[in-house]
Amino acid sequence: MSAIEILEAQPLRRFHYLLLVLACLVYGLTAMNVMLIAVALRGISVEWGLDRVAAGLLASFGYVGMFLGALSSGFIADRMGRKLTMVMMLLIGSLFTGLCGLAPSYEVMGVLRLIAGFGLGGTLPLPGVYMSEYPPARYRGRFVGVVETSWVYGAILSVIFGYVLIPQYGWRTVFNAAYIPLA
Repeated sequence: MSAIEILEAQPLRRFHYLLLVLACLVYGLTAMNVMLIAVALRGISVEWGLDRVAAGLLASFGYVGMFLGALSSGFIADRMGRKLTMVMMLLIGSLFTGLCGLAPSYEVMGVLRLIAGFGLGGTLPLPGVYMSEYPPARYRGRFVGVVETSWVYGAILSVIFGYVLIPQYGWRTVFNAAYIPLA
């Protein structure tokens, strides 16, 4: 029996489940940060007098950043390591998403969304990479699937924060939820 066969024959251990929980948290909280703009966009549009095109463009800045971050994170992870890259990208994404609540203008918000998107996009591939490496092969598909469902939980969390915070405190406060991953 080869070393790989011995490793693949091992049962799931506490480590695998802990890694699964951490991957779900990272993926879900990243999704929450991505979706916060959607729940705040109506208030932003009213305050800054944005039409639909300008509002859509503002939301799109984050997706452009995500594209660039996702493209970059593999290269960065190969040089700096996956763990450090994931932590660094999550830090960038969370910090700059939170700063969106302080944006004084459309232009500043666009730049913050672009940088936040870079971090969030750079974070997204990495939990799946961990799930495709560490669990025994017969469990990998299930583990990746569970991590992917975390997107929905993060999106729901952003809506809950919007529902609770925006009516009473305004759209800016919802971006404070972005700091949760930093805690």
